Amino acid sequence: MATLKAAIIPVTPLQQNSCVIWKESSKIAAVTDPGGDLPLIENRMRKLVKKNYAIRREVISKEDAIAIFEDRKEPYKVELLKEIPEDEVIALYHHEEYIDMCRGP
Repeated sequence: MATLKAAIIPVTPLQQNSCVIWKESSKIAAVTDPGGDLPLIENRMRKLVKKNYAIRREVISKEDAIAIFEDRKEPYKVELLKEIPEDEVIALYHHEEYIDMCRGP
């Protein structure tokens, strides 16, 4: 099993199940890029991969996730969390100071 090195995990209405994920040195998923920013993002990802940051997955309650994103002043993610059914697993991914959520493994 390959090691996940770094990830950009967008949470938007159109991409709730999408992630840009780098595993070892190969890109395994990408998002569309109408603004032309993908080369800049890919360059930043390559730099992050070389740092070999650890990414930690944490399953938490919906209430705790809402509190975290309220504290981080991320109202959009709070809105998304409020729409998630009560029985659905909420997983946060921690990478240095970065915290996000993703529907996935």
